[in-house]
Amino acid sequence: YCGYLHARVERAPAGAGEAALRLNYDPHYCRYFAAHESRWVLHLSDETRTRLPGSPPERRTVRIPKGVGSHLIRLATAQVSHGG
Repeated sequence: YCGYLHARVERAPAGAGEAALRLNYDPHYCRYFAAHESRWVLHLSDETRTRLPGSPPERRTVRIPKGVGSHLIRLATAQVSHGG
């Protein structure tokens, strides 16, 4: 619940090279995640899915590796990188 309240999710800048979201865990309130991974359920709208290559599913569980700060979530593959 703390991650949900104190994480900031935003569209990643165009420099990410593809459709992506940036998840930022607050270093104070989300410090639990410095040593623990988390899981989020990612729901993609039909409009978003038609813009992505292949046929990504509407709903996926995304594993966020341990670490506070910024995580990059690539929408087409649901791959996550820390600090990306």
